[in-house]
Amino acid sequence: MLYPDKFYLTQDLNRKFGRTNLARLIFSDLHFEKTNISLIQTQLVADGLNIERASEKDKERIIRLKRAWQYIINENKVLSLDIELKIHLLLTGYGFRDNLNYKQEEKFFDELMNNDTSTTDKAMTLMYHNMRNQLFWGGNKRTATLLQIN
Repeated sequence: MLYPDKFYLTQDLNRKFGRTNLARLIFSDLHFEKTNISLIQTQLVADGLNIERASEKDKERIIRLKRAWQYIINENKVLSLDIELKIHLLLTGYGFRDNLNYKQEEKFFDELMNNDTSTTDKAMTLMYHNMRNQLFWGGNKRTATLLQIN
């Protein structure tokens, strides 16, 4: 096992962590996009306040990340390629690349999820695979970091 599980959180504890740390999680995901916004500004935009110092693009990213995190926190479905697409659509508004071999990706996903390895190893492998293979037109890193293994 390449990456053993160091911690175990129940789904309820994961959700509580997500709700409690929503602004921090959004702020951390913003770093992939080289935004110039603070944690406090992130919190204010996520709370629905309009701040002038943030660009419209950054504000939109924050709102989209908030919606995706809320979906993850409230959704009860087991992770699948279709759930990945739903998360990505919430983040960016567009879907898979036209030349994506969906059947091949579905096979990779199913084999990984059925692999006898740690949840951490599955999450790391899926995140790296999605970032490296660019399944979507954009937002691949943001989508990959939001995926959770149930």
